[in-house]
Amino acid sequence: MSFGSWYRLLLGAFVALALLGSAQAETVTANDGKFTVQFPAPAKYTTFNQSPRADPSSIVVISEWEAKVGDKIWFVSSAVYPPRLGNLTYDNAVSDLKGIIRQSTFRHAGLQGREVVSSAGEGWVRRARYLIADRHFLRLSYTGRTGSEHDADVDRFFNSLKVRR
Repeated sequence: MSFGSWYRLLLGAFVALALLGSAQAETVTANDGKFTVQFPAPAKYTTFNQSPRADPSSIVVISEWEAKVGDKIWFVSSAVYPPRLGNLTYDNAVSDLKGIIRQSTFRHAGLQGREVVSSAGEGWVRRARYLIADRHFLRLSYTGRTGSEHDADVDRFFNSLKVRR
């Protein structure tokens, strides 16, 4: 094969791989259109109702999406709370977490949120971001090998969140 043939073959292979990689990504949208987020792979969706301890007669609608690629897990949870439960706070969400390595606040889409990095077992780490948008309590999380929590694909996942206000 000539150099030109090899070049076209390799270029075609790289283009095919790039298209294959982007084709696997999936943008999910909340049922009410409140937010979108892009997963690096197709996400499994589940939804259920739960009664909070603070008001067992209330119903909280929880939607969850999860995608796994190799040993990496991306997860989004959205809980829609009824107004009668009062103001939502981050303290309730992170008070039960174990193995917290660090916490910080951040701003995204005009909202202030909380980021928590915690141990997810020996050699594993979880990076989670919590946001409150109106009556929605959002949690985006990534779980993977320790040291991978700031990889480009993880930052791209967190930064892909779009919130409609």
